Amino acid sequence: MSETTKANFSSFSSKLSPCALTCFNRLLENVRETFLQEGPQPIYETSLAAMMEMCGAEDADAVAQSIKDILQCRVEMKKCEYLYFFPFFASVAIEKGVIRYSIPLEMNEALSAAESSSSI
Repeated sequence: MSETTKANFSSFSSKLSPCALTCFNRLLENVRETFLQEGPQPIYETSLAAMMEMCGAEDADAVAQSIKDILQCRVEMKKCEYLYFFPFFASVAIEKGVIRYSIPLEMNEALSAAESSSSI
């Protein structure tokens, strides 16, 4: 694992609506918080109701649309001299009032590298 591995989320802030960007930021923060407390997880979870409140979304469909918008963005990741592009989600579902999602292995590696340096 190279120290130069770094994730760049700048395209998210330029491409997402305010609601979708708030949703993305909360999902990313959930990953970071969980990662710091428990290490990488196969599945991350967050409450749909809390997400709706945080985003100011009227209903679950608005959050689902935000997730669809997030799926259209790519994380840029520089590793050594190479630039890679990844989706934020490896998988995502809204089930029984819970948003369940996983992130690509490369994202977990970047979080691992960034844990002490805050490079993400």
